Amino acid sequence: MNRLATQFSLTALLLVLAPLALGQQAAGGDAALEHFYPYVADGGGDRFYLFLSNAGTVGNRCDLTFHGDGWDGGRLVAHEGLSQSGTGAEIEFNGADTSLLIRGAGEAARATGFAILRCDAPVAARMLLTSGEAGAITGMSLLDSAKRSASFQFPILQRLGAMGFALANDGDGDAVCAMKMAGNTGMDFEIGSLTVPANASVIEIMIVEVTIPEYSSVGPIYFTCDRKVAAAGMPFNGAAYTGFQATRLDAKDQGDSSHFIPLVADGDGFQSELIVTNLAEAANTCILEWRGEGLDSNVFENRRDMDVGDPGTAFELSGAGDQRNLRSLDGEDLAIGHAELDCAGPVSATTLLTLRAADADWRYPAMAAMPSSDAAAEFRFPLMPEGSSLALVFGNPQESDTTCRIMLRGFGGEASAAASIMIASHSTTAQFVDTLFAAHAVPAMPDGGMAEVSCGQPVHAISLPASGSAFAAIPPLIPSAWR
Repeated sequence: MNRLATQFSLTALLLVLAPLALGQQAAGGDAALEHFYPYVADGGGDRFYLFLSNAGTVGNRCDLTFHGDGWDGGRLVAHEGLSQSGTGAEIEFNGADTSLLIRGAGEAARATGFAILRCDAPVAARMLLTSGEAGAITGMSLLDSAKRSASFQFPILQRLGAMGFALANDGDGDAVCAMKMAGNTGMDFEIGSLTVPANASVIEIMIVEVTIPEYSSVGPIYFTCDRKVAAAGMPFNGAAYTGFQATRLDAKDQGDSSHFIPLVADGDGFQSELIVTNLAEAANTCILEWRGEGLDSNVFENRRDMDVGDPGTAFELSGAGDQRNLRSLDGEDLAIGHAELDCAGPVSATTLLTLRAADADWRYPAMAAMPSSDAAAEFRFPLMPEGSSLALVFGNPQESDTTCRIMLRGFGGEASAAASIMIASHSTTAQFVDTLFAAHAVPAMPDGGMAEVSCGQPVHAISLPASGSAFAAIPPLIPSAWR
């Protein structure tokens, strides 16, 4: 298949989704009084989009502050409810259950640093970062808010060639972080340290030699700091990049023992890499099952320490922080499905979806990190204000069919159009928003908006925004989690 553009390949990927056997997981949410973004950028081709939903029962007020060079006034696109001053802004929600978008203008010289959002009442948030040149987007990624930690780790993804780390310190003293890496012989080795000054951030780029055999095991990389910092990982390859949350090793009661991986794809340039990290103190045993036509254990690398059989691939994690990476082999035919992970104790699970260039084995023009999904009957998906498409992916784990009603709504609260989509039992369905609403007269929403979804029963969902040669994976906001 000749891949003319990533968006066309993403369209092809979604079109081959077939009925799948699905599992179920309880709904979760991320509404909080504070959101800490270890990395943010605007200008010089970069723009950020911060989508917010008020989880309070009345109006709400938030303060957004930027830390770093170049964050002067006037960088944000002005709108009602936003008052800019100095290196920050005050945000006013005019009522309960309202949403809005804060975005960088992208017009001045490039500014980087970290951002903190603090609110009087809980707010749910999603941040998307885009990069490009001459008006074309060449990279985009979800950037999750981070929790401060003094001990954390990231996977090393050597096939991509490079890994970036952003560490942000909002404290009043410097933070010194030692770094070590786990090698494929089971031995750890020191690789240096980083000093993160008070009220500042540090970006470290690690180049991983591409001569390492693609299916050898390197990583993870561990950080141990003398005071808590917020951190984000960003693997990249050329203009493409994606964001990874740090796996915090000093946090208690985090993670689930069961995970539903909403989308796994292999073939025709697509590869999926499932990254599972043990959050239990003791050894942990897991079984990973693949679901979907043409998608089974043979599509993924089989390591000697994994038992491939029925019903899936079994493996053991030796202790806290132990990690397993399962990469698909990029077969000739495209296979689509999902994965279900069940472990004896808590783990974190993330899938990296990449698209390999047709003319170079080492080049990846698009990638997206995808967290495991929750099930709910109501969702909110952010809509970009311009220049991108949005695909919605739904999975129905129930014994009965269900219908989901999708309402497009501007951030002023005005409803612009509504459509419905049927999701058969034990299946996954995907549709681009512009295709779903092709028969409707949808008014332009220059400031963006939300796709509000209500289903007859709990389903799984994730959105895939795409523009030019880039795509990302954005989990929905789940209102039932904060009501």
